[in-house]
Amino acid sequence: ELDFHEAVFGVEKKLAIKHLRPCTTCSGSGAAPGSKPVTCAGCGGHGQVRQTTSTFFGQFSQVAICPQCSGEGTKVDKACDACQGKALIRQARTLELKIPGGVDNGSRIRVPQEGDSGRKGVGPGDLYVICHVREHEKFIREGTTIHLKQSISPSMAALGGEMWIETVGGKRALKIAAGTQTGTIQVMKHEGVPFLNSERRGDQQVHIFVEVPTKLSDEEKQLFKQLSELRGEKLAIPESERPTSSSKDDKDDKKDHQSIFDAIAGVFKGKPNGE
Repeated sequence: ELDFHEAVFGVEKKLAIKHLRPCTTCSGSGAAPGSKPVTCAGCGGHGQVRQTTSTFFGQFSQVAICPQCSGEGTKVDKACDACQGKALIRQARTLELKIPGGVDNGSRIRVPQEGDSGRKGVGPGDLYVICHVREHEKFIREGTTIHLKQSISPSMAALGGEMWIETVGGKRALKIAAGTQTGTIQVMKHEGVPFLNSERRGDQQVHIFVEVPTKLSDEEKQLFKQLSELRGEKLAIPESERPTSSSKDDKDDKKDHQSIFDAIAGVFKGKPNGE
């Protein structure tokens, strides 16, 4: 389990595991001290037995694992008390695991020879650690690219300027161009996630949206009105531009609406005379 920054920059973790190792009491033989495994009488030490089955079509033979020794060819007369004759015991171990920067959710890290040991002297396999990365409250990761949603004021959007932007490496200055619109994406080079086993880093994309204030003081309202007047903007439709309708037009509109409703009603009720 890693947090967002640990996955981006890497971290060292202590990992507690339990893996199978040869029993030290019986030296991995499965036999109690003072006794030794003996040849299995069921298979003669081959580990396999031939089974013959009689059917209507004749006899069929097949080779199967010896059920008495489980295919090992030897049996333990007196099992080791420590491992119950299994020759392996599960041991606890704490690993110092170095997680490289740039791992993502679902990434697998291979640790050689830290898996389970096999029987009869077979060496240990490998351990695979699967990373689970917690989401960040602000950053969204896409491969080596980090996305961030950033609000700016109408003044900043219109005039442009410079502001602090949060990145995974700390705050960085970003220039906002005059006339920036909502939906503009600005790229901050090399502020993203490192490539695995590389010094290169991805980018951070800043998604800009203009945040319109919902509460204005009287002075702010007056300034916005002055701005609209300077730009020649109309905040209301003059009465002279509003459409007028006569009584005759109103009657014609009602007649048209009535004819439409009559047509719809005729469809649902069915036409007369089978038409």
